[in-house]
Amino acid sequence: MVGGPDERLPDHDAPDPGRPRRAAVPEPAEGRRARPPRARLDVAGRTRALYENVFKPALVAAGLPVSASATEDALVVRGVRLHDPRHSFTVLSLSAGEHYMMVSKWLGHANFTITLNVYGNYIPKDECGKAHPVTRPPSSRTPHGRPGPV
Repeated sequence: MVGGPDERLPDHDAPDPGRPRRAAVPEPAEGRRARPPRARLDVAGRTRALYENVFKPALVAAGLPVSASATEDALVVRGVRLHDPRHSFTVLSLSAGEHYMMVSKWLGHANFTITLNVYGNYIPKDECGKAHPVTRPPSSRTPHGRPGPV
């Protein structure tokens, strides 16, 4: 019976004679130090570091509320979150009449429907996002089709 209690599993730490050996990492040249391995932080770790080292001091300097956990003496403080300026920028841009496709590009959305689904209520109904329509860049060609002066 395969996998029964009497059968031993292969030892994966033992060298396999049929498998090529992994090349050894070369030692650094004399007088040079080896680089320490770079620690890879996950996205949450990088976000936390950005919040603690950049965003939180900026909030304190601006006098805005910083999130804090509840203690025996104080309640929870819900301060400005890292994503709040992004939402504010988007709402202000769309409310001012910027074209939704342009705002979508600025935000890095995969397509403009994401922007419309999330922020569609902030587009003025009378303008429908056409106060600043997306236009083509001016051409350097003259009306006759010849290149113009540069």
